[in-house]
Amino acid sequence: MKLNKLIVINPHLEKYINTQSRGSLIELKIAESIFSSPLQNVVKVYDICYCTIQNDFHGEIYYIDYELLNTDIIPVLKNERKKFFSHIRNGIHELHNRNIVYIDFKYNVGDNTGFSKIDNEWKLYDFDACGITDNTNMIWEHEPDDLYNYRHVKKIIARSKKYRNCKLTKIDEILFRWIHNVEL
Repeated sequence: MKLNKLIVINPHLEKYINTQSRGSLIELKIAESIFSSPLQNVVKVYDICYCTIQNDFHGEIYYIDYELLNTDIIPVLKNERKKFFSHIRNGIHELHNRNIVYIDFKYNVGDNTGFSKIDNEWKLYDFDACGITDNTNMIWEHEPDDLYNYRHVKKIIARSKKYRNCKLTKIDEILFRWIHNVEL
């Protein structure tokens, strides 16, 4: 799986992960999926490498060489926001096609999203709070950590007849609508 570092000429970000953490293990699985077949509105993965480094952690250490996205810009104008939400919606649906539920949306529009100057596209990144479903999208293969956003959406689903027994891929759609008041 190792790429020749000399051919990676685009700006990149190396993220070290410890597979002892459930979130990091899920992120590694998602990165492997993206590495083997890139998506338009999801960060590119240039390389995944097993590391043998001295550290205080236990377990295997990997680094993921991600595309470097511009996270300093926030879409504020109406046409920029429309493009942003369109690209993020597309990224969510691309992940759903791989049975990945994103979940990790933040209140600030630019959190966990970035702009690729190479592709001129908004993209999702940071997958340690994601979940992976089976092919029916009804059962978790890798359930996300029980973080605030996930707990909140589970409460919405439990209280709503509309969402009861819905596919798990609806979770990030409900969350996105709740945080940004925008339909997917």
